[in-house]
Amino acid sequence: DEDQLYSWDDRFEIGNRFEAHAVMEEKLLYPTFARGAAASVFADYARDHQHIRAALAAMCRHPERVAAADVEAVREFARHHIIDEEEGQLLPLIERTLSKEQLDELGAEMEVVYAEIMQHAPWRALAPDSRHAAWV
Repeated sequence: DEDQLYSWDDRFEIGNRFEAHAVMEEKLLYPTFARGAAASVFADYARDHQHIRAALAAMCRHPERVAAADVEAVREFARHHIIDEEEGQLLPLIERTLSKEQLDELGAEMEVVYAEIMQHAPWRALAPDSRHAAWV
């Protein structure tokens, strides 16, 4: 349903979930694995996060300009980033590198960071009635 695609609540939910995903990786994974030759790969991942953040913010700031094709383009870019790059390349690297105990610890830390971000709902500041909407 297209109306549902463009509702404020949906955009905030997508923005909040992506922000939690990105912060969790940037805070916990990148510092550990972005070394040596892998640094450029992680720099690309960080640029992908920024690209997706900017696209989601534009959709929230200018809902009148959002077309179904725009939403689909962001979805496809995010899908490629998450499934092809992260699940296809990053997760296997992590699983090969860390012990079971380290993986469990990392997973627990990631859950805490994700929950903290979702609790604060940073994308709520993009609401049209928010006094903070202009800075994003």
